[in-house]
Amino acid sequence: MLKLVLLCSEYTFYFKTFRPLEMRKRLIVVSLCFHTFFIKAQEEDIIDVSLEYNKEAADLNDKGYKLLQEKNYKAAETYFKEAIAIEKTNITYFENLGQVYKKTRSFENMLKNYQLAIVYFPEEPDLYYYCGDALQALKRYNKALEAYDKAILMSGDDETVEYLYLYYFNRGNTYLKMERFRSALRDFNKTIALEPYYHGAFNNRGYTKFNLQDKTGACYDWRKALELGNKTVGKYITKYCE
Repeated sequence: MLKLVLLCSEYTFYFKTFRPLEMRKRLIVVSLCFHTFFIKAQEEDIIDVSLEYNKEAADLNDKGYKLLQEKNYKAAETYFKEAIAIEKTNITYFENLGQVYKKTRSFENMLKNYQLAIVYFPEEPDLYYYCGDALQALKRYNKALEAYDKAILMSGDDETVEYLYLYYFNRGNTYLKMERFRSALRDFNKTIALEPYYHGAFNNRGYTKFNLQDKTGACYDWRKALELGNKTVGKYITKYCE
């Protein structure tokens, strides 16, 4: 069987953009306003309900985020850990700390961070997805599949879930690394159905088709990936498709 080695490591897994603190604040304000209204509607004599986020923790997170942007990862890690120690009920702090561990390739710490986050946010599918990414990087592929399966299951396979296509994409990458090409193909097909302009899925589906002896399909996908902005596939098109 022809076998093309997957060289484009940037597509090993795609870490979804984490939500900035300011967005979290807006979401918190909306939900808390509703909650406060509900309480007052039930008991008019209840006043001064304090449901605001912890300012000290938020300030620490802001400092950590600035350092993260400056690539001062060690210092950023300290601030995010301090923010979490003060307020464990803000998922953004876990996400930001996870970014530090991803950037520094500290995948064991990344995994432990998200496993802890799951304790406080057990219904958040993104956290299982992040665990899958860490496990994939650690080459614990069967466990990674379990984590991605959990994320997909918890999402209800609802196509309105913003990053569902990445759940499938990264699970497909795990199958690809395990040389389970037909399973990988199914997941890349699903990724493209959900996000038809995502060149990473066309790129990796091309590798998958090539390993399944479908050279015509591989060349189609690589050309599509190139059309969508992926420059790394040009050499494969030149070598195998012309």
